[in-house]
Amino acid sequence: MPGSDSRGMVDELSHTVEQTHRLEHGLTIRMRPAYGRESITTIKRGMESGFLDLFEGSKKMGQTDITIHHETQTYPFGDEYPADSALISSIEIDEDHRGQGKGRALLTFAENYARKRGAHRMYVTSVQNDSFWLKMGYSCTGTHRVWVKEM
Repeated sequence: MPGSDSRGMVDELSHTVEQTHRLEHGLTIRMRPAYGRESITTIKRGMESGFLDLFEGSKKMGQTDITIHHETQTYPFGDEYPADSALISSIEIDEDHRGQGKGRALLTFAENYARKRGAHRMYVTSVQNDSFWLKMGYSCTGTHRVWVKEM
C-alpha cells in the first residue's frame, strides 16, 4: 500500500485493484477502478481513469472521479483536453460535512495524484460552488463551466 506523509501527499503509486491512502484528521482516500475494471488502468489509448472516495472512519463523506490524459483527448461534446492534463468531475461532499475542509482534502489529493502521473494542468467540470474553485486557485474557462488550474 502506498504511504503518505503528514500533509497527505502520496509518496509512491501503483495500480492495484483498490488503494487506500491515509490523510490527516482521520480521513482516508480509497482509489478504485472506473468502469468495473480490475485496476486503475488505461481505458482507451493515452488515458487512465478511476474513482476517489473520501472516508472518515467507515463513513463515506464524498467522492470524485479522475482521468489522466497522456495524449490529447477530444470528448463527444467537443471539449478538448491536452496531453499531460487531468480532469475531475464536481467534488461531492455529504451535505452535513461541507465547510469542514473535506472537499479541499479530496481535491488536494487528486491534484497530487495527477502531478505524480505527469499532469501539469487540472480541469474540473462543475456548475456549483464557484467560490470554492476560485479559492482553490482555479479559473473558469466559460466552456461548459470548465475550471482550470496550472499545477
